Amino acid sequence: EMPWIIVTVTLTLFMTSFEAYLPLVQKDLVDTVVAWDIGLEQKREKTAQICIFLLVTNLGLQAGHFLRVIVLAMAGERAVSRLRLRTLKAILRQDMAFFDEQTSGALTSRLTSDAQMIQIAAASGIGEFFIGIVKAGAASAM
Repeated sequence: EMPWIIVTVTLTLFMTSFEAYLPLVQKDLVDTVVAWDIGLEQKREKTAQICIFLLVTNLGLQAGHFLRVIVLAMAGERAVSRLRLRTLKAILRQDMAFFDEQTSGALTSRLTSDAQMIQIAAASGIGEFFIGIVKAGAASAM
């Protein structure tokens, strides 16, 4: 999972950094619309170019975010699968007295709910952490 997480973190850093640039492009769009020293046809051309750039960029960013979420979910699933397998092996290594003290529902709950909570934290927490770091860095640089 580590190579996928590294790819996802790199993708997240790139996309979030590029998103910090978009307000400057939007500023150019507003400046073009309110400019009084260029003709109407030039305004239309430049406005169309900027709008197409923003549309294509936003579509690419949304596709990248979708890919990031999918890859992190897959990495989380694999990690949780390994965790469940290790937990099951640890449970099966216990002596018979352990099974007399535990209910089957409690053991099943440990295999499912605890691992599921870790998966949720891993899938969403890692990505949001790096997004927050990049946004804080971009904000301080501006």
